[in-house]
Amino acid sequence: MRTLSLSLMVVAGMLPQTLWGIPAEAMCYKAKDKSRVVVAGGSLTETIFFLREEKVLVAVDLTSAYPSTVAKLPSIGYVRNLSTEGVLSLNPSLFLAEPSVGPITFVSQIKKTSLDFRVIPEQYTALGILEKVMCMASVLGVSAKTKTQAEEVLREKIKLLTRNQKKITGKKKIGLIVLMMRGASAIAAGVGTAGDGFLKMLAAENGLSSRGWKPIGIEAILNINPDFLIATKRAVKPFGNKQNFLSKTGLAMAKASQNGKIFFKDGMSFLGFGPRTLSVAIEIQNGLNNKISEKAKRDRKVNF
Repeated sequence: MRTLSLSLMVVAGMLPQTLWGIPAEAMCYKAKDKSRVVVAGGSLTETIFFLREEKVLVAVDLTSAYPSTVAKLPSIGYVRNLSTEGVLSLNPSLFLAEPSVGPITFVSQIKKTSLDFRVIPEQYTALGILEKVMCMASVLGVSAKTKTQAEEVLREKIKLLTRNQKKITGKKKIGLIVLMMRGASAIAAGVGTAGDGFLKMLAAENGLSSRGWKPIGIEAILNINPDFLIATKRAVKPFGNKQNFLSKTGLAMAKASQNGKIFFKDGMSFLGFGPRTLSVAIEIQNGLNNKISEKAKRDRKVNF
C-alpha cells in the first residue's frame, strides 16, 4: 500500500494544518542549497545519516547524539532554547528543525531572515516516521535510488511491526515509560506524548492517563502495576547502574521487574521517532513476547 501524501495527511487531520504558521505540506520541497545544513532535532540528524547525507551537516543541537560521530560537529545548543545569532554565525544555507524548536522569539527572528528554514512535520506513529524520512529526502534532494532504498527499509520494518501487533490476542498489555527521576518521583509519559505514541506502536495501553509528561510516585506506579516498563538511560545515570536504579527507586518490586519486562533504552532511540524508533519497537515487541524462566524471575533479570 502506498503512503498517504503529505497534503492528504493534513486534510485527514493526521498532521497539523500549520507548523509555526507555515503550511505543513509546504515544508518538503527541495532546498535550493543544501551545502551547509544546521539541524535542531536529534531525529532529523539521525535521518540525515540514514539517508547518507551527513556530509552537508555543519552543526547540530544537543539532542543530536546519534550516531556518535556527530559529537565532532559544533553545537547550537538545546533545540527549545536556540540563539538566532548563534545559528546565523554558522552561515547555514538550510536550517532544519523539529516542531519543538524554540523559543518563539528565536523562530520569529529566523523567519524574518532570508535563511531557508524548514520545520519538518512530525507525528508519533510508524507512518509518521516514514513521512518524516521521505520529507527529509525530498528537501535534501537525495537520489531516486537512495529514496527508494530508504522507503523499502522502513516499509519492511513497518510490516513486521504490524504483523507483531496482529499476533496480540486478549487484553492489551499495560506499559509505562519513565523519562527520568525527579527526587522520589518518576517523570512518566502521559497521553499525547512521544512516549504515548511509542506505546501505541507496541499495541499497548498507557498506564498513565494524565496528559503530558507527569511526575508520578513509585507507590502509584506499583498500584498501576504495568506489565512492562521502559526507562531511558538518562533515568538510570544518577544511580550508576540498572540494578541500583531498580532497587533504590523501589521499582524492583514491580511486576514488570519480577517478570523481566523492564527495558532500558537511549531516550532518543524510541522517543525521537526517527528511523531507529521502528527498530526499537520491534526489539521490545520481541522482548515482550519472549517467555522468561522461573530462575530468571527469581533473579529479577531485566532487559539490558
